[in-house]
Amino acid sequence: MMKKFMKQWMTLALAVMMLVTAVPMGNVEAKAKKLSKKDFEITRDGKKYNFLTASKESEGLHWYFNENTDTKNSKYFKGSFKTVKTKRNVKLESTEATVMKQYGKAKKKKVSKTERYFKQIKYGQPAVDTSAWKNYLEYTYKQGKDNYKIRFYLNKKNKVTAIVYLKNLNKAYNYPNKEAKSGIYFKAPSGKKVTTKIIGGKKVYIIPKGTKVCQNKKKRNIIMDGVRISQYSVKGELIADSDSEGIPNGEKIEEVLKKAYLWDAKKGEPVWSKPERREPKRVNPKKLGSYRYFTIACYEVYGGEGAVELAPQIIYLRYE
Repeated sequence: MMKKFMKQWMTLALAVMMLVTAVPMGNVEAKAKKLSKKDFEITRDGKKYNFLTASKESEGLHWYFNENTDTKNSKYFKGSFKTVKTKRNVKLESTEATVMKQYGKAKKKKVSKTERYFKQIKYGQPAVDTSAWKNYLEYTYKQGKDNYKIRFYLNKKNKVTAIVYLKNLNKAYNYPNKEAKSGIYFKAPSGKKVTTKIIGGKKVYIIPKGTKVCQNKKKRNIIMDGVRISQYSVKGELIADSDSEGIPNGEKIEEVLKKAYLWDAKKGEPVWSKPERREPKRVNPKKLGSYRYFTIACYEVYGGEGAVELAPQIIYLRYE
């Protein structure tokens, strides 16, 4: 089941992404040492972290730190990773020329939406803004049977917008290229309207109270494996989640959101309202506080012989 594979790889995940502005680069003549295990050390806020050491207990691992560039909606974002730098001093706002000078020449590859890692981020880390990713430079290091990579994602002005450390990417789950189409739409109460807003590169539905979550009639005959409702903090952290849930056609948004339980990111488990019964505390639509958005991940499988698994459709929304 796709959701199982996703959780296995996601729970091992940390990746390194920094979104910034840029200037054009000039021609580069670079001679640099090949990657060594020392190159997988990263510094943040004066503290050093080693990716190779952390990855010894993980089959597939990636590290990321996400930096907001959506200044128009800054109230939905908090935290900064501008102090992050690599062993060779590449950091936020470093140019393509600087990367090549420090790490050597590399073929600049265009970001593809069907590439394995891009899909891992899109479906496995939906709060990450990849809208600035245009191209990337990649450097590889092998240790025994393990394959390590450092990727520098560049924006349209050829400045570093993300730095990603990867281990055995080829073993990570490869989401299907075809995405589910749930047919879900929102029906607002009389006198109210559902609008949209771009927040952190995502199209987010702004949902008023009393809105009904509906499904197109043509899609109701498709076997739905369920939906997963999640909530993300202003730091992009998972703060509420759900198991596979069904949404009855026409159910009010308040009831849909209550299907999610609060999540303790530090402990890696739900927030318990009754610990002795292992009963998780549910989302209260009346007390949401500050947050970025909710996501509804829709999983769709065509039933019968030769069933086809699809990547989930991710719907973003805010309840206001």
